[in-house]
Amino acid sequence: MLKIYPDLSTDKDVSCVHELLDLKKRMNTSIISYSKASHNYASANSIFNAYKKMADNALKDCSSIKYIYEKENDVDDSCTINIDKFTLAEYKKITTEIEEKASARETQALIEAFNSKREQCRDTQMKAALYRKIPDYSHWSEGLERKIDTIKMPFKLNEKLLSEMENLGKKLGFKLDIIISESNWLEDYGVRRHDGKVLILDKKTPQVENPTLRANKDRVWAQDFISTLSPNEIVRGNSYLEGGNVINTIKSDGKSGAIIGYESIKYTLAILRQSSPKATEQDAINAIAKDLDLPIQDITFIPSKNIGHIDMTYRFFNNGEIAIPDYEAGIDMLIELLQSDAKNLDKAEILEIIKLMQQYSEATKDDYKKAEDNLTESGYKTVRVPAFVGGILGGPNYMNGVCGRDKNNKTFYITNKSQYPELDEQMKELLKKTFDIDNVYFVSTETGLSYGGGIDCLTQESK
Repeated sequence: MLKIYPDLSTDKDVSCVHELLDLKKRMNTSIISYSKASHNYASANSIFNAYKKMADNALKDCSSIKYIYEKENDVDDSCTINIDKFTLAEYKKITTEIEEKASARETQALIEAFNSKREQCRDTQMKAALYRKIPDYSHWSEGLERKIDTIKMPFKLNEKLLSEMENLGKKLGFKLDIIISESNWLEDYGVRRHDGKVLILDKKTPQVENPTLRANKDRVWAQDFISTLSPNEIVRGNSYLEGGNVINTIKSDGKSGAIIGYESIKYTLAILRQSSPKATEQDAINAIAKDLDLPIQDITFIPSKNIGHIDMTYRFFNNGEIAIPDYEAGIDMLIELLQSDAKNLDKAEILEIIKLMQQYSEATKDDYKKAEDNLTESGYKTVRVPAFVGGILGGPNYMNGVCGRDKNNKTFYITNKSQYPELDEQMKELLKKTFDIDNVYFVSTETGLSYGGGIDCLTQESK
């Protein structure tokens, strides 16, 4: 992404802006230290938002991009600072022993220094960018064919998971960006469309008869993610789509497609009726298609009311093909595990998971049958995969994950580690063979799963 500011024509201007950016970076680190020390994320976030508002007033439209200053006939691109993000290496350097008062004093001192520097730089005017180029997303999807350059994750996740993802990034060729966010569920706050633009979620969840998705709350947390996007990436629409309830695909004919949970229609309709009381379900479907920039016939809606976000139970790997859950096969695998020589098994726990799976499978069988029928009618080949009730019901979850091609053009799939290493190994071989995946990796998402979400729910991927 490129930005050119013709105003910064003197060394003084460039130096002034560099100092501003350095102050912002230091403030960011200090505020995170304060958050870690005090365990008061709300207070830390308030300080962060206060400084960010001041900074954005001074450095309009300049966050999370590469700065290029044009001086006469040559270009100085030495200022490359991600001012709203920080790397895991920086995160690890932050001490957890800083006392709250000391950290608060440091933060206040930096705010005062920043204000002072802003006053000195008041004459430096920064205009909107003349040019910005977005990477070429040719039919971006969530499948094995995509090349991921960056994965964003929230800073509040446990350090073990962040470390695992950073190491995988080095191995596979993607950059891990850790961003400040009060919510862990980054996936929900934006849907990256087939053209690479992001349809953002910046609306209230509408009040409907069964508001299960954090109902009627302001989408304040979404702004943390949105602030890391460039303006040219952002699409604001009239629909209500949480990223976890949308799966971007490529159909067998090579066209971009999407699979969406029915609940998204209901929530979108509730939003439309706030301004158009006579809006219909078809109006909601039309709004969703328009916002995703897809023909209606290339969108497949499947039941989600009793299932939750569909990215926990369905997975797109290869063009025209969808992995669907097979709970009976999952139960069979757990029974085999019980009968194996595996050590340190909590047999009572496994029996309880099997019981829950039987109850869940029976309660949702009509929904899954309807979903499979809809997918088949839309031209997808459905592939049954042993599944479990991972998440708040307990047990493993291998359907929620992130896949793509690594720096050596090998396919990979990152999914959730279970409490049963023997089961992980079986599923690794099954997934590799079934979907022709070169490498399968497991990461420590047990905390996320206990709240109902896996690694895909905790991330946002981009090219």
